[in-house]
Amino acid sequence: MSVKSIFKFLLYSIIILFIIVVIALLGANTWLNSKLDRGNLDLSLIKSYVFDILNDSDLYSIEADALEMSKTPEGQVLLYFKNVNFYDHKNIMSIETPTVIIENQIITYALGSLSNLFTGGHLKSDVSVIRPRININLDKSQVIESLMVADDKGEQVIEGGQISQSISFDIENELPVKDHFYQIYFRYLHSLLSSKSDNELNSFLNLFSSLALKDATIGISSFENNINFNNLQINFLSDDQSRNLVVTYPMNKTEDELGVGISINNNSDSALTNIDITFKNLIPDNFIYPSEKIGLNTFYNGALSGRLNANINNLGRITDSTLDLNVSQGAMKISLPYSKTDILEIEDAYISSAYNSADQAFNINELVLEQDGYNVKSKGALYLNYNELGNVFEIDTTLTNLTIEKDKNSIIENSDLNLNINLNNGNIIFGEFSGQMGEGEILITNTQRIDYQEYKLLLSNANAIDIKSLINNIDSLNFAQWFESNVNEAKINEVLWSFKILDSGEFIDSDLSMDFENSSFYYYDTHPPINNATGNIGIKDQSIIIELSKGEMNLDDDQSIDINSIKGSILGKGKDQIANFSLELDSDINNLWSYLEIVQFNNLDIINQKEQLKGQASINSVIKFPIPMDSSKDLEIEANILVEEGRYILSEQDSLIIPNAKIDFRDNTIKTNGELNYKGIASKFTTITSLDADLSTEINLSTSVSPTEINILQPFFGEFIGGFGRVPTDIKIVIPLNDLDNIEKMELRANLTDIITQYPSLNWRKGVNERAELTSILTKVPTEDDIEKTDYNIKFLYDSDSVFLDGYFLATSDFKAKNLIVTNFSSPKVQGLKFDVQIDTEGVGNVYLEASKIDISSFIDSDIFMRSNQNIPIPNLNNINLNVLEIDKVIGKNGEDISSINGRINLNDGKIKEMDLAGNFNQNKDTLIQIVYRGADSDLPVDLGVTTDDGGAFLRFMGIYNQAQEGYMQLRATGRNINNMTGQMGIEDILVSDDANLVKIFAESGPNPNRPDIYNVRFKLLKTEFQIEDELIYVNDMQLFGPSDRLKLQGKSNSVTGRFKFQGDYCADYLSNASFGSIPLFGPLLSGGSENCLSATPIKIERDKSGDAIYSSINPIGTVAPGIFRDLFDYN
Repeated sequence: MSVKSIFKFLLYSIIILFIIVVIALLGANTWLNSKLDRGNLDLSLIKSYVFDILNDSDLYSIEADALEMSKTPEGQVLLYFKNVNFYDHKNIMSIETPTVIIENQIITYALGSLSNLFTGGHLKSDVSVIRPRININLDKSQVIESLMVADDKGEQVIEGGQISQSISFDIENELPVKDHFYQIYFRYLHSLLSSKSDNELNSFLNLFSSLALKDATIGISSFENNINFNNLQINFLSDDQSRNLVVTYPMNKTEDELGVGISINNNSDSALTNIDITFKNLIPDNFIYPSEKIGLNTFYNGALSGRLNANINNLGRITDSTLDLNVSQGAMKISLPYSKTDILEIEDAYISSAYNSADQAFNINELVLEQDGYNVKSKGALYLNYNELGNVFEIDTTLTNLTIEKDKNSIIENSDLNLNINLNNGNIIFGEFSGQMGEGEILITNTQRIDYQEYKLLLSNANAIDIKSLINNIDSLNFAQWFESNVNEAKINEVLWSFKILDSGEFIDSDLSMDFENSSFYYYDTHPPINNATGNIGIKDQSIIIELSKGEMNLDDDQSIDINSIKGSILGKGKDQIANFSLELDSDINNLWSYLEIVQFNNLDIINQKEQLKGQASINSVIKFPIPMDSSKDLEIEANILVEEGRYILSEQDSLIIPNAKIDFRDNTIKTNGELNYKGIASKFTTITSLDADLSTEINLSTSVSPTEINILQPFFGEFIGGFGRVPTDIKIVIPLNDLDNIEKMELRANLTDIITQYPSLNWRKGVNERAELTSILTKVPTEDDIEKTDYNIKFLYDSDSVFLDGYFLATSDFKAKNLIVTNFSSPKVQGLKFDVQIDTEGVGNVYLEASKIDISSFIDSDIFMRSNQNIPIPNLNNINLNVLEIDKVIGKNGEDISSINGRINLNDGKIKEMDLAGNFNQNKDTLIQIVYRGADSDLPVDLGVTTDDGGAFLRFMGIYNQAQEGYMQLRATGRNINNMTGQMGIEDILVSDDANLVKIFAESGPNPNRPDIYNVRFKLLKTEFQIEDELIYVNDMQLFGPSDRLKLQGKSNSVTGRFKFQGDYCADYLSNASFGSIPLFGPLLSGGSENCLSATPIKIERDKSGDAIYSSINPIGTVAPGIFRDLFDYN
C-alpha cells in the first residue's frame, strides 16, 4: 500500500472517529443538560479521582464530604464541594468551610450550550469559599518559606525546621546583606501576586481568575494567645494584566468598631506590588503578644487610625511608602531619659511621613504629640538601622523645628534634636539638642561610652519654669523632686551641667552649677518662703549643694527676716536621701521666734510669752529631713539664736535686761545661757526646756548680790541684812515655758557668810565672816481638798555656826500663806524650837509652839516689850493665835528660869493683842507664875497682870532686883500701850538677903531689936506704884513694911541707859512713929503726914549708867528733925 493510500485511510479514519466522538459528545451534552435542568448531579463516582489530583502535593491536603454539579438559571455550570477541610502538613493553617463553589467557563460551555464553546472561555476558574473558618498558628510560621522556591538571586537553607535565610545580590559590587525582618513575608506576598513567579503555589493560583472568601472567620493563635476576626471579605482577582488582593474588615457597625481595609495590587508591566492599608481603631497590643520565645513585648494599648501605602519589589523590600497615622490615648512601654517610669502615656498624636528605601529613612513631614500636658510639634527624619538578622534594632532620629509646650506654656522653641532609639531595650539616647528654651539658649551634647552616656548641658538666661520642665520627670535625679516642689521663681543666669547615664538608666557623676538671682523658693514646702535670693545650686558626687549669699524670708503678718546666708545639701540617693539646710538669719527676736513656730519646732508655738521678749538677734538653724518624707516626725530642726541687747518685759515699768544670750534648739530641747540684769543686779543664767507636752523648763541663775541690792529687790529684808559683803546665790527654777507665772519648783542656795544678818526684834545678829548658808526649795503640791488645784510648799533651811533653822511654808498658788512649820530652830539662846502656823482664808493663823529652851535674858536687857515700829512682819496674817503647847525652860536674868510654860498669845498686825501664860519657877511646881495681858481695844486700855508664888524669883528673872526671894506677888498695870502704863505691884512676905545698901541703912540708923539679922531681912509687904513712859520708869511710891519698920522710896529709872535715882526715908519704929501723925493739929505738923514717921532717916540710892556701882547715902541729921522740917534734909 502506497503512502498516499495509507495517509488517506488514516485521514478518513480520523474523520470518522471525530464524527463519532462529536456525536458522542453531543449526546452526552444533551443528556447532562437534561440532567442538570432537573437538579444537582452527584459526582461521587469521580470524587476520589478528583481529590487524588487535588492532593498531588506534599504541602497540603484537601478533604470534602460531597462533590456535586449544578446549573444556574443563567446556564452557568458550577462544581460544589461540601464540608471541605484544608490543612497544610506543617500545621500552620487549616480551613474549614461548608461550601466551595467553582465556576469555569470551559466546563460551562462544554456541558452547557456548545454554541459558545469555541467563541470564548478560558481555563481559569472563579472560586467562592462560603463562611470559611481559617485557623493560623504563628508558632509554626517560621516554615512559611518552605512554600516558596528560591529564584536565581537567593537560596534557602532549612535547618531542623528553622529557616536561616540569606539573600545575596550584587548592587554596584556591594557586600551581601541580610534580609530585613519583613522581607520573608512581603516576598511571599509578592510571589503570590506576581504572575511571573515560578513556584508550585503560583501555578496553583494561575488556575483562578478570582478567589473569594465570603464572611470568613480567621483565628490566629500565637504563644498561648488567640485573636479572632469575623465577617472578613477577602477577594483575589487575576487576569493577564494584574493580580489584586482586597481584604475588608467591617467598619460600619459603630464609630469605635475596629475596621481594616487592605488592597494589594500587582501589574504585569511593573516589578512592584502596591499595598494600600486603611485602618481604624487598630490596637497593636491585640495583635502582638509578649513572649520570651521570640522577644516580643507589648507595644501600644491605644487605638491607631490612618492610611499606609507602600510598594514592594520581588525581594520583599519596601521601595517607598507614605503613612498618615492618628494615635488615640494609650500607653506604650518605653524608657525615656526624662521619664520617672518606663511607661509613655500618649493623649493624642499625629504623624505624616514618607519612606525612602535608598537611605532607609522615614521623612517626617509633620509630628504632633500630646502627652501629660506636653504638646510636641516637629519635623525630621527617622533612619533605620538593621542588625544581622534583618531586624530594626535602632533608629537614628533627627527632629527639626522642634517645639514643646507644657500646659500651653512654651518650653522649647526652634530647636533641633538628634537622638537614637534602641528597640532592643527601649532606650532613647540623645545625641545633641540645641535651641531656645524660654528666654534662654540651651545646648545638650552626648557622648556614647561603653556602658554609659556622658551628657553636657549649657543653659543661659533661663528661669525656674525652664529648669522644672527639664528635670521634673527624671526619676533618678536626686534634687528633681525637691526643685519641682520648692522653687517657685528664679532668674537662672547660667547652668553648667554634666552627668552620666548608665545603660540601666541610673544617673551618676552628676556635676551641676547653677547661678541664679531674684529667686523665690522653699527649702522645705511648709516652711516660710525665701524671696529675692541670690546664690548657686551645685551637684557633685550625688550631693546637691545650695548656697545663698543674700535674700529675705517672709513670715506671716508682714514679718520678714534678712538672710545672711543659706547653705543646703541633699545627700545620698534613692530612699536614702537626706536634705540638710543651714540658715543664718538676722532679725528682731520675735520674728525669729515666729520662724521657729512656723517651721513647727515641736510645741514651740504654744509658748505664749514671746511678745514679752524684745531685742535683736541672729539665728543659725539646721533643718534635716529625708526625701521623700513619710511624716512630720522625720523633720529634724536644730537652731542657735544669739540675742544682743534684749529684754524681757515683766510689766509696763519693769524689765529684765539681757545683754547677751544664746538659745540652742536641738533634740526636742531648748537650751539657753547668757547674762541678765535686773535693777542693776547682774546674773548669769542657763535654761533647759523639754518640748514635750508640758514644756517643762529648768532655769538656773547664778549671781552675787549685796545687802543694798537685796533691799532694792525686796525692801522687807532691809532691816534683817547689812554690811559691805556680797551674797553668792544660785537659783534653780522649774517652770512650764508656756506659763511663766506657774512655777513648778524653785531652789535657792545663798551663802550669807560675808554679810550681817540680824533680827532686831529677837536681839539676834550674825557678824561678817561667820558662816551661814540659806537653802530654800519651792515645789508645787496638790491641795488636800481638791487634787486639781495646787499649792506651793516652800522648804527652807538656814545653817550657820550659831543658828540652825529647818522648816517649810505652805502657800496658795497666788502665795497667800496657809501653813508655816518650823521643825527645828536652834541658836545659843534657843534650842529645839518647833512651831506650826496654820492660817485660814481670812488671815487668821493658829500657831502651835513648843521648845526645849529659850534664853530671853538679853531680850530683857534691851527691851522687854516690842515697840510699835517693831511689829513682826508676816505676810497675809491679820491675826495670829499662838498656842504655847510647852516650853521646857525659859531662862531670864540671873540664871532664873520658868519651866513648863503653856498658854496662848494672840497677835494682831504684829502686836500682842492677848496673852495668857502659866509656868513654874526653877522647876518647882509649887511656884506658879501666870501672866495675863490684854492689848488696847477701841476705848479699852492695855491691861497687864502678873501673879506668882515667888515674887523674888520674878524680880530676879526680870533683873529688877536680885536680892529678893519668895513672896506672893501681884502686878497690875494699864495704859494706852505696853510702853505707856501706870500700875501697882505688891509682894507679900518677901525675903531680902545680902543687900549691901539695905545693910548700910540698917547699920547707920542704929540697932533695932526687931532686926537681929540685918543681912537677911523679911518684909511683910512690898507695895509699889509706878508709871512707864517709853524708856522711863517712874516709881511714885514704893514702901517695904517689916515687922516694925518701913522703907519708903521714890524716883525714876531709864531702861535704856541704866541710870536711876531713888530717894526716901527709913523709919525704924514705924508703928509708934507713925502714930504721931494721927494726933490732931500737931501730929501731921510734926510727922509730915498721917503715914509718916515722926523720926525717920533720909536715904538716897542712885547709879549713872548700866554697869556702874550703885551708890547709897544716909543723912543722920534728918533723923532728929520733925517730919515737917525733915524735908529740908531730903536728897531732892
